[in-house]
Amino acid sequence: MPSLEHYWSKNSLYGVPLFSRIMPRIKFQLMLRFWHFISSKDSGSGRLCKIIGLLDHLNNTMDNIYCPNKNVLIDESIMLWKGRLVFRLYLKNKRHKYGIKFYDLCESDGIALKVKIYSGETILGKHLLGQTGAIVVDLKQKFLGKGYHLYTDNFNNSFELTKHIINQKTYICGTLRTD
Repeated sequence: MPSLEHYWSKNSLYGVPLFSRIMPRIKFQLMLRFWHFISSKDSGSGRLCKIIGLLDHLNNTMDNIYCPNKNVLIDESIMLWKGRLVFRLYLKNKRHKYGIKFYDLCESDGIALKVKIYSGETILGKHLLGQTGAIVVDLKQKFLGKGYHLYTDNFNNSFELTKHIINQKTYICGTLRTD
């Protein structure tokens, strides 16, 4: 729906009667306003501390219940975000100029297997593959050495990363930048 209010609309095009039968819109908005995934006193440090538990749970659940086919790819996606946020990105050539960047490990038919949110914090792996290499290795960790084929674009690939992935007995296919 274009907005949250449309779920309670009386218009036959937008209205979903199930929502208004279960709960009034005002009550839902109040609940949504105070909805937290972790209490403030239990939150750790880091920019994603309030949602990292939910994100880890979703990623672990997908690991446990779904076995993907052998072709997986790593891609980036942007979620539109106009609010105030330290790690919000500005992309001048995009239709939606502001957003939050996601790194996704997906199956070839589009099912997301693992998601990582870019929060602007530096993540360097122990393999010295750089920021992007550390993210790729983290997303692909469960699938290394098991005969999977990894597809990447030129933003998520480098010569060092390709050598590392091949040494882990995993196929990799993607374009490389000259730099």
